[in-house]
Amino acid sequence: MTTQELFLETCRFGSPARSHRWEVCGAWHSTLDRWHREGMPPDGDFHGFFGMETQVSFLTFQNETGLRTGFTNSPYMPPFPTEVLSEDETTRTVRNGDGVVQRELKTRADTSMPQFLSFPVRNRADWERVRDEHLQLQPELRFPADWTPLEQRFRNRDFPLGMSLCGAFGHPRNLFGDDHLLVRYYDGPALLHEIQEHWVWLYKQLIDMLDHTAPPDLSLDAIKFLIERVRYWGEKVYGA
Repeated sequence: MTTQELFLETCRFGSPARSHRWEVCGAWHSTLDRWHREGMPPDGDFHGFFGMETQVSFLTFQNETGLRTGFTNSPYMPPFPTEVLSEDETTRTVRNGDGVVQRELKTRADTSMPQFLSFPVRNRADWERVRDEHLQLQPELRFPADWTPLEQRFRNRDFPLGMSLCGAFGHPRNLFGDDHLLVRYYDGPALLHEIQEHWVWLYKQLIDMLDHTAPPDLSLDAIKFLIERVRYWGEKVYGA
């Protein structure tokens, strides 16, 4: 069985030839550098080296397809303008594409989380501005005018293709930051309900657009993958 057949057969509670093995999204660059020094082939595929199945999803979906659907990032379109606000000898303070102001290392940044300084939403007015300016469907920006290159690339694939999502906890966390979000769950749930309703609306629109706009060779497997084993970044993934 191909990896694609194996995965779908597993999701359908069928009789797969073996279990589908896929354990982790990836590794830090510094971790890969160490493994290469310890004998991992420098040109080897990370997942293949550890016997994991090939697939396009999670961390790789947006980069591999160019479709901005979110994962650890929220599905902003357009993203916030990125800019360097200040810097010193070892760190820089930036506003990233999620609108988060953070202080990060200049070198080997993957070895440490940034210091998060501020987030784009503190109140209803902020939310309404972000919603209207960055969280609409915007199909002309999200989807290609010509699907042919993607269709040709994935037409004869033998691996699963799965659309990534930013989850029901991850998305509001990107808006408020952890501290303000957790307080908001207690003393301002009405606004969070509104944000989650919009989250459902936006992803439903994205899925419907992908299903009706993309060529069948691209869209059907992505939607099957999404429906049969919904994958998203959030509390359900890591049991937080």
